[in-house]
Amino acid sequence: MENMCRRIEEHLLSLHSLVNNVKDIGYATLCSNRRIPITAYNQAYRVNVTESEAQKLITDVIGYYKSMGVNPCFVVSPATRPSTFADSLLDAGFKLVLEEDAMVHEGESKNFRGVPDVNVVSSDGSLLDVWTDVNMKGFGIPVVLRALS
Repeated sequence: MENMCRRIEEHLLSLHSLVNNVKDIGYATLCSNRRIPITAYNQAYRVNVTESEAQKLITDVIGYYKSMGVNPCFVVSPATRPSTFADSLLDAGFKLVLEEDAMVHEGESKNFRGVPDVNVVSSDGSLLDVWTDVNMKGFGIPVVLRALS
């Protein structure tokens, strides 16, 4: 699961690099776009800090995004380190506002029961490019830019 989440984060990085300023600060990646002041274009992700560094990162990211006049946002996944980082965000006053729809089931498929209205397709990760293409189409990213991701 963690490896799949890291691959998704890499795809997000390629997407953000097309339209945003992307800043790798070593222990997180900051994406920003002053012209589009919504969280999808202004977020910190790929967080990898020690527990003792978590509060400083949160404070720094809040300052970074507030200086641009946008609300700070973090993307948290199973690849986020430390694993308690989401709790640190809640303690700092952050709220969960969106959950993404990429899901991975790492068990025996014979034990998996889906919902009748949902079409579940098994994949070993080879369909990640298909998911990225659908995501880019959904956000209206032009075909010429989709080819660059």
